[in-house]
Amino acid sequence: MKLWEAATGKLLATLQGHGDSVWSVAWSPDGKILASGSGDKTVKLWEVATDKLLSTLQGHTDAVTSVAWSPDGKILASGSTGRMMMLWEAPTGELLSSSQGHTDAVYSVAWSPDEKTLASGFRDHTVKLWETATGKQLASLEGHTDEVNSVAWSPDGKTLASGSRDQTVKLWEAATGKLLSTLQGHHNVVTSVAWSPDGTTLASGSGDQTVKLWETATGKQLSTLLGHGDSVWSVAWSPDGKTLASGSRDQTVKLWEAATGELLSTLQGHAAWVHSVAWSPDGKTLASGSVDHTVKLWEAATGKLLSTLQGHAGAVLSVAWSPDGKTLASGSYDNTVKLWETDTGKLLATLQEHTNPVRSVAWSRDGKTLASGSDDKTVKFWDGPSASQIDLTEYLRSRWIRLTGSEIFWEANENLLRARSFDIVNLRGTTMLAIERSGLVGSQKLPEELFLLLHAGNFPEAIAIWKARSIEAADSPIREMFLAGLSASAADDLFFNTRWRALWLIEQIQSMMTAEAMLDPAVSLGMLRLDTQLALASSDDMEVTSIRESCNAHLAGIAPRSWFHALGQRLLTAATKTGATEKEFQGALDQLRRLTEQLPGSAELRQTLADGLETFYKRGVDSYYEGNYERAIIALTEVIRIDPTDAYNYCMRGKAYRELGNNDKAEADFARAKQLNIKVQDYTQ
Repeated sequence: MKLWEAATGKLLATLQGHGDSVWSVAWSPDGKILASGSGDKTVKLWEVATDKLLSTLQGHTDAVTSVAWSPDGKILASGSTGRMMMLWEAPTGELLSSSQGHTDAVYSVAWSPDEKTLASGFRDHTVKLWETATGKQLASLEGHTDEVNSVAWSPDGKTLASGSRDQTVKLWEAATGKLLSTLQGHHNVVTSVAWSPDGTTLASGSGDQTVKLWETATGKQLSTLLGHGDSVWSVAWSPDGKTLASGSRDQTVKLWEAATGELLSTLQGHAAWVHSVAWSPDGKTLASGSVDHTVKLWEAATGKLLSTLQGHAGAVLSVAWSPDGKTLASGSYDNTVKLWETDTGKLLATLQEHTNPVRSVAWSRDGKTLASGSDDKTVKFWDGPSASQIDLTEYLRSRWIRLTGSEIFWEANENLLRARSFDIVNLRGTTMLAIERSGLVGSQKLPEELFLLLHAGNFPEAIAIWKARSIEAADSPIREMFLAGLSASAADDLFFNTRWRALWLIEQIQSMMTAEAMLDPAVSLGMLRLDTQLALASSDDMEVTSIRESCNAHLAGIAPRSWFHALGQRLLTAATKTGATEKEFQGALDQLRRLTEQLPGSAELRQTLADGLETFYKRGVDSYYEGNYERAIIALTEVIRIDPTDAYNYCMRGKAYRELGNNDKAEADFARAKQLNIKVQDYTQ
């Protein structure tokens, strides 16, 4: 943990103590204590003024993913992936109570305004209410049929709203746990809910590309805000409650008049998905963070783009306004926190002490200190705007360079003058020029610059250069080098579960991939690895599914038949490797099935699919004879789903159902086997 002076950027202290990634941080209401939850299964309380570790709260048996203070700062709640929620007395660190009412991970908790009740909810389809004084469970709000993504209290604390993957929003009476109304109308997952400041209206954003406004007193749908071309990921009310902002995967931010549902403006300018939106304290300016590595500031009254804050080399995951509205902090996958002067868009400081992605940033109430939590197992405290060290890679990522002739030069400018120190790096006998890019890149320098940008991880800039290239620079070797690099990076991102960037890269790859490029060995191998990783990714993620279908359709029209045969073998190898999960096996078989449907005349693919089914069938049979009937049913169900014509699979699954006492399902499977002309009695004994 690092503590920085906000006014100067001076590093005041480094606080270390956690033994794993920090998942959540929260300031106490008076700004004197910071709580941090970690993958090391502990909650730690830190005295900000002295940098002292006050206490380590032990009791969780799994990673602590959420911490939240009561309004008076006396009690701290913590939730963990182990389905446990705990209440702690902040002054003493004493465990007041623990509750394990969920049947799945606890990812979020929310205090009622009067601090007497705590709500929690997530993947077990329920919302639970707890009495904070005793830890007693007051109610289990059951009604959702899929995971609960968000909960939000009404301003008066009388009603709780919950949004779910089951496509509904539910309103609950907090005092009794009674379901007041189910707000139906969305046709996809509800991603976010937000109450208007006066509590009369609820906004919900959804994967169905809409924002809906609901009258909370009656549950009546007031309006559907149509206009987004893809999933809505975030909604936020202006401080006066008159305007609603929504950010979407369609790369836009939209502003809506809450009273009428009228679209006031569409804020266009981002080159990738908009992850987050946040209003300035005075409601005059809106900030948006995006996968395109930028933060944009917009004038709310006119929709005018005030400034684009460039400098991050990864998706901007969170933005936070200082209480006085003069400074904006942004945390990113590029491992940095950046501080921006909102009036001018000037980069005040790049805080570079983190060694892994920065997942959250939060200002203290007095605006003097910023806290950031990261996957590098630390919480860092930053003491405001300063000029931090900037190195060669930072300039490259920040687009402060260009290639000129045969050399690259350093040149003093305000960015360099603001840096306290940096290393002059001799790159193949050249030096670096720190100025903005201008004009097109010549064909002689295009390969070198693309390579540098790919190496630095600045994919948006590299792709922008490619799209702006001159016609004579677009020869096949350059395209093939570029595509090979992009496909390798996308495959790595999928493997390491950095899906937001992988999916964006795949969309870019599709736009520039050609049949000629697929004949290049490096491109072909890169796409084989990428498509394999895409097949193994979760089928539960609608974004992954959409990109996978689009990619498969594109490749079907340009890739040679031999490439699909090689892909089939890679899928089978990946699925049958030691340690492969059931979901990975399922994903590989699904992709093999799709390939055989795309190429119905391919005997090689049919044989590969048959080999995969045989392996899965043997897994089911082995599980049955080992007495693991549940696993046998899972494996055999997958085989039947892909090939519903084999009676032996129904017989074996029926036997497993019978062992578990589920005679109805067993008889149904045996009946299906008889329809397929098999003597069931020969195989069910």
